[in-house]
Amino acid sequence: MNQAKNDLNGDNKVAQAKESAKRALASYSNLNNAQSTAATSQIDNATTVAGVTAAQNTANELNTAMGQLQNGINDQNTVKQQVNFTDADQGKKMLTQCCYECSRYFR
Repeated sequence: MNQAKNDLNGDNKVAQAKESAKRALASYSNLNNAQSTAATSQIDNATTVAGVTAAQNTANELNTAMGQLQNGINDQNTVKQQVNFTDADQGKKMLTQCCYECSRYFR
């Protein structure tokens, strides 16, 4: 009897963890739609609290990384004003510009 009760509580805990993870996911402002959808799917497919936590942690890490990527993109004008950039040879300038353009693709 106690085992059955614990099993039910386990299901409730997983459901609560999923709801909590989805609320957190909704606050992640750096994920694009595809990333958010994939994270939601991972949360939905988790069968344990640990699985839900792992999916949420992965989404949080991706959100942080995407924020850092966006910050780098936003800083490109500042970088282009710095002496290291203005004094660089044309090849290095082109490579830097290419990196910025490529990073926009991943955003």
